[in-house]
Amino acid sequence: MFCSSCGTQLPEGSARCTNCGATLNEFNISTAISSAANSGAIKGFFILFASFFVMPLKTLRLTVQQLRTIGSRGALDVESTDIPHLSWLKTAGNLIASTVVVIFVVWGIGAGLASLGDIHRSPSGAILGLIAYPIGGLLSAIVADWLIMFWLELMQLWVNIANDIKHMRH
Repeated sequence: MFCSSCGTQLPEGSARCTNCGATLNEFNISTAISSAANSGAIKGFFILFASFFVMPLKTLRLTVQQLRTIGSRGALDVESTDIPHLSWLKTAGNLIASTVVVIFVVWGIGAGLASLGDIHRSPSGAILGLIAYPIGGLLSAIVADWLIMFWLELMQLWVNIANDIKHMRH
């Protein structure tokens, strides 16, 4: 064991340095684990992990809000952009992502229920299908939502870059 201040070698379990008098902080695994748990890093990890599964629900809610806004106005806001034929991109992309999410989830539930038809021939296979197909449908919906929303963000970025370049030329 060495002093962290002056580097003097000390006997194991020393509380103070015999050379400089500095207090020694001995590493304790239980203290390190409890400080990591209280630091918020673990909580942050689980919140981030959960957000991957909750994001399709947020996409559905955002789509409903956008459709209500369009319905209350009676039209899309196409005059406020230089590229009016792409002003619907955000709403249409969210609608496509929401539709794909619903299709995957319904397919997973339907395939799971359909697997119960084989319960007389293979009970374990039918029960496994009842569990695996809905989970697979949900995971497929999550992946599809993330890919579609990523593509949509890239499209919007390209449109914004094109608008900025067009404005810089004038």
